[in-house]
Amino acid sequence: MGISGALRRFAEVVLDIDSTELSIEQCRALEEFSAKMKFDTDTSDLKKLMGVLKRKHLVDSICVAKLNGSAIASTNGSSGTECILGTSMFKYINSELPKSESVFVKVDGNWLMIMPYDAKMYIVRAPSNLSTIELKAIAKELERALKRKKS
Repeated sequence: MGISGALRRFAEVVLDIDSTELSIEQCRALEEFSAKMKFDTDTSDLKKLMGVLKRKHLVDSICVAKLNGSAIASTNGSSGTECILGTSMFKYINSELPKSESVFVKVDGNWLMIMPYDAKMYIVRAPSNLSTIELKAIAKELERALKRKKS
């Protein structure tokens, strides 16, 4: 490693640049996995749907809360804590940055993604961050299930 390598590593540390890239083989493996898997999201059972969405989007947990932080549904046992944490964090950031649409926080190598949708807060925890389109897709599917459940 020469001077340019040392300078690059120094810049990555100082500027906090993420230089990791998925190899082509890893991308192919993910594509093959998603092509082989069948995800039946046509269910009226909210808990089952959340489990399917969790596998479909490769996330660790999904939590749906009211805007006051109370849990509506969750895939994990600590839903109350996660819902309150997520809604509080989003409200604080939104008070400082009023046009915030979503919040992505990396904690101990995992991502906490928080997004309001249809008067509810969606909190998703995953090893890699999802796009806002994926978050909205999760929210839309759960909204349909919640509306069916009310009927």
